[in-house]
Amino acid sequence: MCMGYDPLSAVLGATLGVARAVTTHSRGEAEQRAREQTAANEAAMTEYQARLKDHQARLNTYDADKAKRDAAREHAARDGVTRSLLATRGVELDGGSALDVLVDSARRRAEDLFAIDDDAERKNAGLRYESSLLRAQAKSKIEAAKDRRSAVEKGFGLFDTFAPSIGRVGTLFS
Repeated sequence: MCMGYDPLSAVLGATLGVARAVTTHSRGEAEQRAREQTAANEAAMTEYQARLKDHQARLNTYDADKAKRDAAREHAARDGVTRSLLATRGVELDGGSALDVLVDSARRRAEDLFAIDDDAERKNAGLRYESSLLRAQAKSKIEAAKDRRSAVEKGFGLFDTFAPSIGRVGTLFS
């Protein structure tokens, strides 16, 4: 027997190394599950925010349609008042300045309705963009947690824990 070599110490050292590795791996598994749950919770919140953006876009479309109806009603009422005032004064509506007034009013009405549509579409495009970004973030959070799980399952963390102990045991017996 070599001086300073104790087989019991070598076996005990290897056993302690394995126990440390198992404990470390178990702790790593618990931490990984906690990270996955956190990622799932954050992804759910982000998805909820995306659905809120979608809902805001639908509300915006509804509000724009209502604003267009209101604007059309206002213009129709204004046109009706203009026509009745011109008719009570005996002005012909077929031509001249009276027709110009009515045409100008119709043009303004069309511009107002276009502006309402354009504003609503711009706002909806922004909301759809925000919604898609939020969904991408949610997917990214889930994928990051899965990627980390995959790395742990492949044994990267476990190998790093076992390797020093295995190396020491191997040198004891040579």
